[in-house]
Amino acid sequence: MSETRFACLAINALTDKRVDDLQHQADLGFGYRLAPPEGAVNLDSWKPYIGEFEFEAMHDANTWIWVEGESSADLRPKIGYFETALLLTRAPQIRGAWMLEGPVENAVPRVASFGKRGQRILKEPPYPLTTATLRRAAALADTLTRTFEMNALVGRLERGFVSLVLAMSASSLEDSILYLMRGLEGMLNADHSKQFQTRAQTVLQDGNPELLAELYRVRSKFTHAEPVSEAYADMTADQMTARCRQLQAFLYHFATRAYRKVLSRPELMSRLTQPKVGEYWGQVVQGKEGPPFIVTVTKDLWDFDHADGTRYLMQHEVVLAELEHDDPGRAEA
Repeated sequence: MSETRFACLAINALTDKRVDDLQHQADLGFGYRLAPPEGAVNLDSWKPYIGEFEFEAMHDANTWIWVEGESSADLRPKIGYFETALLLTRAPQIRGAWMLEGPVENAVPRVASFGKRGQRILKEPPYPLTTATLRRAAALADTLTRTFEMNALVGRLERGFVSLVLAMSASSLEDSILYLMRGLEGMLNADHSKQFQTRAQTVLQDGNPELLAELYRVRSKFTHAEPVSEAYADMTADQMTARCRQLQAFLYHFATRAYRKVLSRPELMSRLTQPKVGEYWGQVVQGKEGPPFIVTVTKDLWDFDHADGTRYLMQHEVVLAELEHDDPGRAEA
């Protein structure tokens, strides 16, 4: 008889109240469940495996993503892809995250392996985690699982995707902007400023040429290890920090929405990884081919004012009164 195993991602996140009130075992789709520890596991029984310090911290976890199956080799990447998908859907403020895996013995999960997840740095003001975001993350995680099983992500598109994921761990604005730009350059197969600007404009609804030129100029300064002051000589330090945070937020929304579009369409992923993809983009820019996708990044998502230069992303918890406007599915339609 096959052994049942589990894997879970425990998160202490800034959440919308509807997540906290969601009933136990809520189905997120694609084999993922939202399973808080109450009624599902006895957290105290895990203490010997987790250790005193992490055990105390895990008591604050308020979102538990749960999968079950017969093979740890399948469950570990499945739960890992969910974490990646959540970061690319609209990352909440995560105070701590842990991944656990083990057998289910007599209906009781037992921890066999445990690990704390690395720090994740927000690219926009903190946004509450919603149940809609969790369900979209589950769908994207399923797409990532199939994509990597088929080795469908290759070449510059793969390297761009890796850079995008790395951006979520980058704590400095310089590194974050560089990683996000590399993510887009891999997607657009762009080798220089003109290519980046013209190709980005074809897929970005209402793309601002001046903003795209500014992004590449700042990216070039950071690539050559020049300080941000070289890009904004007429600004104060606080003004430069505020502007870079705006650029970071814009790039995050542009890159994550673009990759979600491409990953959800295998035929498009194939086209953007073909050897002559540069020629294809040339046809798109000249209007001989339609754009492969269209994304929208509205100004309210990135044009905010934080001129005081404080690390507001990590210090404040801004709970938005209206959550429903955050629907990437609608925004990108």
